[in-house]
Amino acid sequence: MFTTVPSINDAEELMATDEAFDVLGFTQEEKNSVYKLTDPLVRSVTGLRRHAHNMDVPVPDADKSAYLMGLNSADLIKGLCHPRVKVGNEWVTKGQNVQQVYYAIGALSKAVCSCFTARIIFSFYLLRYRILNPAAIPEGQFIDSKKGAEKLLGSLDIDHNQYKFGHTKVFFKAGLLGQLEEMRDDRLSLIITGIQARSRGLLARVEFQKIVERRDALLVIQWNIRAFMGVKNWPWMKLYFKIKPLLRSAEAEKEMANMKEEFLKLKEAYAKSEARRKELEEKMVTLLQEKNDLQLQVQGGAR
Repeated sequence: MFTTVPSINDAEELMATDEAFDVLGFTQEEKNSVYKLTDPLVRSVTGLRRHAHNMDVPVPDADKSAYLMGLNSADLIKGLCHPRVKVGNEWVTKGQNVQQVYYAIGALSKAVCSCFTARIIFSFYLLRYRILNPAAIPEGQFIDSKKGAEKLLGSLDIDHNQYKFGHTKVFFKAGLLGQLEEMRDDRLSLIITGIQARSRGLLARVEFQKIVERRDALLVIQWNIRAFMGVKNWPWMKLYFKIKPLLRSAEAEKEMANMKEEFLKLKEAYAKSEARRKELEEKMVTLLQEKNDLQLQVQGGAR
């Protein structure tokens, strides 16, 4: 027996609900699926309430209701009236009271009657999916988050009947959010592939430049070796080879003479500084003696 409210016409409400589904773009198959799930939930409320008090009381139309929902009737009744819950490390069977069964059915009803299964705040949608078409919202341009979401969604190649805009969120039908995620993954893959290609190109150019530099250095070395092999047997080159060690010896002797001269200058400067130091020490001793004498004279006059 269904519960009725005197001030509500169930037939009119059903027609209004059906029209609302049409406005939201539900197909006939989707509407039928909603009705198939809603009807068994409504029919099962009374029977489940009685069964919650007494497990021996059968649930009327349990098999039909479960069939419409694509479930096993025994599992449906057990899940609502006597669910298994985990307590610590063990699973136990919990007995549900009438109110708890109502809550469970209400939760199922809400899940069934969600016209749009996914919803996202405008600002988060823009942050996550702007990558799909950055040109739709130019960088640095201030735009309202809702208008930005509308502009971005409108620029995408998707079924525009699969989403609706609320005051703060955009609502998606089942499957569209997954499609957007796939499009985002494809876009990210394309960007990452481009970055990898540019990185590999840069590294390849750097390596190529090193190869060119090594090749040029090798050519210079080869040219010098060929030039040396061409002149090493010339008489004047042989003469140069004999004179070169003597030139190095002469340079070493010159450097030694410079070092000796510098040493003598430093030695002379050191001798002068020592003489000056001794002179100053003698003056200091004289001044200290005069100071002591003056102190003795002052002390004698005071007496």
